[in-house]
Amino acid sequence: MRARLCDLIPPCLVLIASPAMAETTPPAAPTLQADFDAASAAVDQGHCTEAEPIFARLAADPRVKPGSLPAAMITLRRGLCRIATGDVAQGEAWVRAGLPVVEAAGPTMAPDAALGWLALARLEMSRYDHDDAAAAYRHVLALPGQGDRVDALTGLAMVTGFDGDGAALALTDRAQAIVDAVPNGHARTRSEAGVRTVRARILMNMGRYDDAAKEAEKALTLSGGLTTRVTLNDVSLRSDAAQAALLAGRRDRARELLAFTGAGRIAESPFASARVMRVPDCDEEIGLRPDDSAVVEFTIRDDGSVGNAQTVFTRGNYAIARAFAQAVRGWVWQPESVARLPPFYRALIRVELHCTRSGGGLPGVATPFFKRIRQWAAPLTDNARQPGMTALGAADALRQRAGALESAGDRIGAGTVLLAALTVDPVIRPGQQTDIDHAIALLADADMPRRASAAAMRAMILDHLAGLRGQSDGREVSLLDAADTPAIAGDALAQGTVRLEALRDHWRHRYSPREIAVLHQIADDARLDGASPLRQVALLRLAGLAASDGHLDEAQALFGRTGLAEEQCALVGDIPRLRYGGSDNDYPVDALRMGFEGWVREEFDIAANGHPVAPRTIIAYPPFVFVDGATAMARDFRYDASFRPSGKLACSARAETINFHIPSNH
Repeated sequence: MRARLCDLIPPCLVLIASPAMAETTPPAAPTLQADFDAASAAVDQGHCTEAEPIFARLAADPRVKPGSLPAAMITLRRGLCRIATGDVAQGEAWVRAGLPVVEAAGPTMAPDAALGWLALARLEMSRYDHDDAAAAYRHVLALPGQGDRVDALTGLAMVTGFDGDGAALALTDRAQAIVDAVPNGHARTRSEAGVRTVRARILMNMGRYDDAAKEAEKALTLSGGLTTRVTLNDVSLRSDAAQAALLAGRRDRARELLAFTGAGRIAESPFASARVMRVPDCDEEIGLRPDDSAVVEFTIRDDGSVGNAQTVFTRGNYAIARAFAQAVRGWVWQPESVARLPPFYRALIRVELHCTRSGGGLPGVATPFFKRIRQWAAPLTDNARQPGMTALGAADALRQRAGALESAGDRIGAGTVLLAALTVDPVIRPGQQTDIDHAIALLADADMPRRASAAAMRAMILDHLAGLRGQSDGREVSLLDAADTPAIAGDALAQGTVRLEALRDHWRHRYSPREIAVLHQIADDARLDGASPLRQVALLRLAGLAASDGHLDEAQALFGRTGLAEEQCALVGDIPRLRYGGSDNDYPVDALRMGFEGWVREEFDIAANGHPVAPRTIIAYPPFVFVDGATAMARDFRYDASFRPSGKLACSARAETINFHIPSNH
């Protein structure tokens, strides 16, 4: 039942016009009720942009008394629209403001109150707040006459589906009983398919794979089976059925189902090369162990950020499911790479994930340089970077803060914060050149370290932009030349960082004389602290070169100058060069037969002799298809040998992405 504003706003006047009045009186303006009905109908049809101006007009109408039930109804529905169109903060505020009055109005308003609580429940789910989401769904079910809402029952089942106590399965039983009482028809079929899909996921999470496969197949049949029709709902349902079949040991059926999702059949997989693609750390406190896995479903926005990410499968608890989903939420791609991926495929992607043992990843050679800039900026940011904010959001917030400081006349502060924004921005974009040039101008009267840092940032940004344009020749020389200019050479950290960045992608068999000289310059730079990671990286590389030439005493001496124990060396951000990366013979036969393509990110340690140690998958697309093949391939990788006195690990938790492409498809 939809409330009528005419019933709620006294007096409700009805004018009966005479024939003469009808001829001379212009058409009356829409009544409050007509406006409310029009806006509500637009909301029901998903046309919130049409509803918003009507709701705004109603909210401003003097006949709608603030604090009244009509005002609360307008506020609630307006809030639902704002949430649907992406303005979550304002939408949630309006929903929470309108709900108490609407709910207090009694049973006739319960359906409207339920809409508000359902919206809040889904928001809490998107924030991975288990308790608040569950409480909101339970609130819906406790409203008068709303205990049989299938959407609330299945929503609560999804939230509690990782709890492992069987309660979620019981909720789907209740939902199925309600659906069974509905007369046969399209609505019932669609509802039953949805309930059985949720039930299949819960059974997978409980380890009951055969039962899950049966439920998923029933849901698939109800949705029309394997046809050439492909909607996002079809893709999600077929993915569930494929996953359940694979876990139940029905590999042929799993691959058949997966073939009908479109996964592994994209001409290119540009999302394999994200700018940010981290997985959660293995964490015994929440029970996240190296052998645990999850499947996360997500979307990629046009700007390269992740719009939504939810764990659809893991044998772990909700904390583990949340850790995997939150990690994916922070992934970022270059917009140019995302543009090559068809929008339909970006709208629903699934990956298999495992935790990392890297403890946050190896620090890059630029980490000390970036850390210093952020330390300079920290007192000036006014908490612009909030906890939980994505890297893209943090960069935008810092740019806004820099603008505010510049408007206030603090040019050096503005330039410093703008530099900090560039250190956290994960995406390479032409606008960064404008930003860094502006930062250099703002820092013209700053001290040498800040001026040199800005110049070094400019050199590295220009190098990254050249790489984005596909340029490779001359990049190393350009960076090394820039490092020797007075603008950068005046600061040891800035100069050393640019020099090591220049040697980052070195692939030749031997270092050139100039490159060896650069390593010595960094290693011998007395301006750097003896424990500087830059000096340590340079010394480790020189030790490896000496050892490869048979000069073991020299290698031992260079290694000793690092001040590091052998186990610490494996944690320094210097990664040996890859010499051999596998062959086409490692392509999984079953995947090749079915025409699947994909990619896997493998993690492993690297021994001093250049051999991988204990490779394991941390990300795989499509899930479960290429994992074994990638792990076998990683065992055959070979890296530069590194000097370690006892021959132990040279690098810890190295990650490499392995792409599986069928040449005839390209």
